[in-house]
Amino acid sequence: MVDDSGREYAPIRPGPFKKPLLMRRVNCYHYFYMHEDLEVIANLEFGKVVDRISLEAQEKIRSVQTMPRGGLMEHARLKVHLDQSEEKCRAYAQIWQDLLETKNGGHLTREDMAFIIQRFGKSSNQVKRV
Repeated sequence: MVDDSGREYAPIRPGPFKKPLLMRRVNCYHYFYMHEDLEVIANLEFGKVVDRISLEAQEKIRSVQTMPRGGLMEHARLKVHLDQSEEKCRAYAQIWQDLLETKNGGHLTREDMAFIIQRFGKSSNQVKRV
C-alpha cells in the first residue's frame, strides 16, 4: 500500500480488538469523565471503609506483636497487611458497583464494567506503591 507522500507501507494486520487503539483511548477518557458526579461520593465512602479497615488491621498487628520474634511473627504481620490491601481493593470495586447500579436502576452496562476495571486498576496500583 502507498500513503499520500508516496511511501510504501504494509497494511496493519487486524488484531484482537475491533476498535483502533486511538478510539479505545478516547473511550477510556470518556469513561473517566462519564461518572465524575459519583466520584465525590465514592471517595467519601472509600475514606470511611479505609478508616475501618485500618483500625481492624492495627488491632490485628497489636495481637501479632505479642508473638515471639521470628519468621512466624513476620509471616503473620505480612498476612495482615496483605489482607488489608485485598479488602481495600474489594471495597473500592464494590463501592463503584453499588453506585453505578443505583444510578442505572439496578443494571450494569459494559461501559460501567470497563469504568470499574479502569478505576480498580488505579486503586490497586496505588496500593502496590505503599
